[in-house]
Amino acid sequence: MSPPISVQIPEGKARSFGVRGLSMKPLILAGLAGVAIPAYGVYLRYRRDMSAARARLDTEDRHVISTRWGGSNTRSTAAALQCS
Repeated sequence: MSPPISVQIPEGKARSFGVRGLSMKPLILAGLAGVAIPAYGVYLRYRRDMSAARARLDTEDRHVISTRWGGSNTRSTAAALQCS
């Protein structure tokens, strides 16, 4: 087994290493903010589109049509009139 290797770090270098380690934290925070801001915009657009889709569905006059297999389909009145 080889003896452990000891490395002598000058005093000034040790301090600068500590400062450099701290300087990476703002970069990480900036990266997170750079991802979070566009993600929040996508989330807001998704909610807006879902609200609009629900509003469109609420305007349709829907009812249930039984099938011969026992299940049911939800169709709008316009689609039901086209099939008959």
